Amino acid sequence: MTLFLAVAVSVGGCSREAGKVEGASMTVTQEMRSDLESAGKVRVFFSHHSVGGNVLAGVRGVSAAAGSDLKVVTLDDAGTASGRVWIEAVGGENGDPNGKVDFFARTLRQPAFKPDLALMKFCYIDFDRDTDVNAVFNYYRDALVALKKDRPDVRFAHATVPLRVTPTGVKSTISRVLHREVGQDVANVKRAEFNRRLMETFAGDPIFDLSRAESTRADGSRETFRYQGKDYYSLVPAYSSDGGHLNELGQRLLAAEMLRFVAHAGKPVIAGASTN
Repeated sequence: MTLFLAVAVSVGGCSREAGKVEGASMTVTQEMRSDLESAGKVRVFFSHHSVGGNVLAGVRGVSAAAGSDLKVVTLDDAGTASGRVWIEAVGGENGDPNGKVDFFARTLRQPAFKPDLALMKFCYIDFDRDTDVNAVFNYYRDALVALKKDRPDVRFAHATVPLRVTPTGVKSTISRVLHREVGQDVANVKRAEFNRRLMETFAGDPIFDLSRAESTRADGSRETFRYQGKDYYSLVPAYSSDGGHLNELGQRLLAAEMLRFVAHAGKPVIAGASTN
């Protein structure tokens, strides 16, 4: 998978506020214009929290730079929105993954709500060192299986869980030397386990592999860390404002990936593939 080569960004100041982008200039390639054109024909519903807001901020920026009429509107405005729109909602509460699933399912069970493509995204904060991945995944899986039966008119997609930067401070470094667990390492392992199960269980559905994009550098190499003799992926530090959220560069790069994903989501392929 070729990542990020379609975007040229001059990084200026960026805000840590989710969804806010400042000070960037962008070159929009013909490939991106083509993706925008195709993605704009799909009425997308995306339920998310802050990292999703970061990605959509990038989508707005790409759309504006390209002179596209693709708009991102809130769920409250979806009823009156017309034309080329994506619909977003900040569904549920961080730290309550089941509540996020319930919000997504409840919204899609409204017969009058008719997106073409629907997906939800958990936040990295929904997973910590103590998370029961099996319980979270099984709840999500059962809800999505039921939704697909209830709404055969909607194409359901999925998003992998975003990652965090591997901590490199003195305390974390000493803990690793002493073979003690670092909480954030364990949390990224839990996120990776959820993503692995997602990719395997829903292999026939479109999957926006956000975690792969977040962990892939501009040269195609991956950001990794070692845990119990195995390599796992983490967020590229250059893409983050605070170790978890996406900065200006990360927003624009991930936006290009999401536009490419939506543009091809109607085809029986997966955009990207994580190995863990």
